[in-house]
Amino acid sequence: MPEMKFVWRDYGPADAVLIDSWLTPETCAMTGLDQGWNAYWNAVLADAVKYPGCIDCCKMICISGTPIAVISYGCYLGTAVISEMIVSPHFRGKGYGAEIIRELLKLYPVLLARDVKKFTAVIFPDNLPSKRAFAKAGFSAEYISEGAETWAYYLTGAPCD
Repeated sequence: MPEMKFVWRDYGPADAVLIDSWLTPETCAMTGLDQGWNAYWNAVLADAVKYPGCIDCCKMICISGTPIAVISYGCYLGTAVISEMIVSPHFRGKGYGAEIIRELLKLYPVLLARDVKKFTAVIFPDNLPSKRAFAKAGFSAEYISEGAETWAYYLTGAPCD
């Protein structure tokens, strides 16, 4: 097992209140979480039923027992997708987002027990903080989806060493 900087624990519905307290109007505009985290996560789970073999996970990322971020990710047909990550406002702009992404890439075989051939992240066009965090974690822009109302940028990268 790789060395971990963070403690990863399963998300529970009780965490939604804390996560929602991290959402500002700007955060919602850049992520599409207008209805709150729990509504988003329930929609992910409902959609996953359409894809047999798809695994979706949601983890709280903690330091010294304190949650500092939440991340949702999944795996389908050898492609791992990081679909959402929210960092607590107290930890934004300090490099935690990139560190969490790097650690997820290292832990993926342990967290999902799946063979992953490709890692992707789905980011809204105006979400500059996420673009920077994923770039720092080794991802690069693959293409821009024309006319997408929500997910417009797809970033692809290889696991970090």
